Amino acid sequence: IRIDLSKNLSHLRDLVRDVKPDYFIHSAALTHVDLCEEKPLLAWSINSLSTLEIAKLSNELKFKLIYISTDYVFDGEKGNYREDDSVNPINVYGATKLEGEFYVKNYASDWVIIRTSTIFGWGHGTKKNFGIWVVENLLNDKKISVVDDIFSSPTLNTYLSDFVFEAVESDIRGLCHIAGASRVSRYEWALEIAKKLNKEYLLEKTDSSKMNWVAKRPRDSSLNVLKAKKIFKNPILSIKEIVEIFIKRVRKEVCVKK
Repeated sequence: IRIDLSKNLSHLRDLVRDVKPDYFIHSAALTHVDLCEEKPLLAWSINSLSTLEIAKLSNELKFKLIYISTDYVFDGEKGNYREDDSVNPINVYGATKLEGEFYVKNYASDWVIIRTSTIFGWGHGTKKNFGIWVVENLLNDKKISVVDDIFSSPTLNTYLSDFVFEAVESDIRGLCHIAGASRVSRYEWALEIAKKLNKEYLLEKTDSSKMNWVAKRPRDSSLNVLKAKKIFKNPILSIKEIVEIFIKRVRKEVCVKK
């Protein structure tokens, strides 16, 4: 993969200066964890350097910057991470996103950093998220093996967007964790989806030692969302509530396609 950084960043600067936004939601990132590990310069240019440029533009044009970060800034040794817990990324993806956080804090004039966890949901992106992968396999009656020793706080994409827009329209500032309220393993997450589809028999447990991952994954990167509960009006939802919303959307989309 090759990108012309000088040309892309120049275009970004010109575009933002032309638009003169009141706020900027920066959710673009190279989120393929293994690809980041294999191509660290690419990951740095997309996740870190572009964030630096946007942060500088925020200071120049005085717009509010909302930066979407990740639970992967933590090493996963304890879980239930609060905003003031020590960061210690164990892979390139987490390190480049953490560097992006540094640039936002130190260069943007007005900012919100939202750390989130394992985003999933129905959509039309190029990357297939975990929820869609589970649904597609189960609906095709394919058995799947899911790890039961990796924990996070699954977050529905539409649910996250509600919080992002609340951050845009409010006086909220600073760093905040926005994620689902439940700490679950990948297997427990898949099981909640399978129950809604009556396909539990297609799931089997495995563990991360059997995965051919290039990059290390945090064992438990679940996020503490107590701060978000206090400062946001939107409700924090459990995994059961989030999966129920997700499956309703899946059923609607599948019916439309048929």
